[in-house]
Amino acid sequence: MKMEIQMTKKVCALAIAGIFGGMMATAQAAPYVGTLDTRAAANVNNAVGEGAGTEPAAPSATGGDGLLQTFTGFDWHSNGAGFVQGYGFSGGGHAVGDTDSFTITTQFFAGSIGSSTTTPDLRVATPGPSVGTYEYTAIGQLLETATVTSVDGGGNVTGISIVTNAGGFFNIYFDISPDANPVAGTGFFDGTPIISGVFSGGLSSFSASGSIPTPGVIGVGGGTVFGVVTSVNNTYVNPTMVGTEVGTTLNFPGTTGAFTRPAFINGIATGVNTGSDFVLQTDAFQTFSIPEPGSIALIGLGLVGFGFMSRRNRKQG
Repeated sequence: MKMEIQMTKKVCALAIAGIFGGMMATAQAAPYVGTLDTRAAANVNNAVGEGAGTEPAAPSATGGDGLLQTFTGFDWHSNGAGFVQGYGFSGGGHAVGDTDSFTITTQFFAGSIGSSTTTPDLRVATPGPSVGTYEYTAIGQLLETATVTSVDGGGNVTGISIVTNAGGFFNIYFDISPDANPVAGTGFFDGTPIISGVFSGGLSSFSASGSIPTPGVIGVGGGTVFGVVTSVNNTYVNPTMVGTEVGTTLNFPGTTGAFTRPAFINGIATGVNTGSDFVLQTDAFQTFSIPEPGSIALIGLGLVGFGFMSRRNRKQG
């Protein structure tokens, strides 16, 4: 009888632990709204209504574009690039249902910032004006598993679905000596790190007129990936966010006139396209999230309940 009671206690404890784990796993996220501090940057007199020589030296309330309000995320410029490595679907002889794993290493510069504050001092690299006193850049790597969804008569892959696996990374930088160069592929990770994290999952798709990366073949795709924020520099970003969502668009070989193929991506020489390693044009919009206040309270109640049950079981034992 005593053993049965002890077993019942253990089952109850495990059940409560499972409920608590479920609360953690399903806690709802709320859209992030915060501030982004650009005041460490120098000033230029190109903001509407400013007179020459009226801005004080940075850091100040008007350094860069000041303290950006209602900051929600970054619109990464469409002249971003992704380097696919280890792709196994080039050439013919493939069938629907075949799978393959590969990596995509990316780099971006901000074309605009999600904020209610105007940002005339933001430098937007080529094909932007490349004028400004600060910039935001990002690098990352995604671990992908793809499944063939369509092939042509020769077994050339014309469609794939892509699952982003947990892992990889992303780093976002604030640079007050802006120098991102989409042609050379340099200047993307020499700023101050402000937000970092790892990817947790995602779904994408890609379709093409033939086998990628055969010359003359056109490919388009995109999807959404999710991540967990692991580090925030609160000197520049407040409050701390916990999650991120990135909407992506992919093009091969890239939109004429809007894409510059870089010589390097995250320090890796891209070389010429091969069947396994090639460059894509990548466009993305990244937002962030914080836990819903109600979810935090629910998790807190779960912790209290679990603690109470544990203490009660110890007393009865």
